[in-house]
Parts: sequence; C-alpha cells; structure tokens
Amino acid sequence: MKSGTMCCQADWYVPNLCASTSILFRSQPLRCSRLRNQLARGQRLRELLKQSQSAPLTVAEQISTIYTETNGYLDSLEIGQVRKFLVELRTYLKTNKPQFQEIISSTKTFTEEAETLLKDAIQDQMECFRLQEQL
Repeated sequence: MKSGTMCCQADWYVPNLCASTSILFRSQPLRCSRLRNQLARGQRLRELLKQSQSAPLTVAEQISTIYTETNGYLDSLEIGQVRKFLVELRTYLKTNKPQFQEIISSTKTFTEEAETLLKDAIQDQMECFRLQEQL
C-alpha cells in the first residue's frame, strides 16, 4: 500500500509532503478541491508572513494575517490583491480598532474580544476594498 493521504474518494491518491524540502511529489494530479485550497492557503500564508528585516510585523499583525488567511477571508481575492488587502487591513486596525493591538500587547493572548474586533475590521475592510476595486 502506498504511503500518503487519501482525499475525498478512495481512488485519488495524494502523496506526502517531503518535510525536508517542502516539495510536493505528485504521482497523480490533485483532484480534491478541498486539499488544493488548503495547500494554496498554506502557500499564500508562507508568502504573506515573509518579513523585511527593517520592518518586521508585530505580533498583532502576524495574528491578523494568519487569522484572515486561515479562516478563508482571502479566498475570494486574486493572489495579486491579497498583500494590498492585508496592508490596508493593518492600517485600518491601527486607525479604527487600536484596542486590538492593545489587547494583544497587554494580555499576550488572542482573546474573544480581540477576535470580535478583528472580524469586524476584516468585514469592514473587505467591503471598502471591493468598492475600491470596482472603481
């Protein structure tokens, strides 16, 4: 029996990721959209969390980035729009929801209150972003 992950149906075999090189060795095309989406999210997240040494992301910014991506809020955006959206979201959080940063800094945890603030900010910013993109 092959080692790997069975996806959605028993006849679609998806081989394991090689942990040392992070390369996906494919014996057959990925047929499971859920797995494809999960892999794409992981790739986007890795790219989004790359930081400049001269301007590293704060913990609150990292939390907002990871939360936004892993909860599917960025799935509806084109790959080229994602970084711009996140920059605008960070600015929006600093300007309109400064309590988010304060909660993370003071408690060192991602509380329910912080999550609510972040969800509201994401929804508000997504509406603004889509309106801007339509112009």
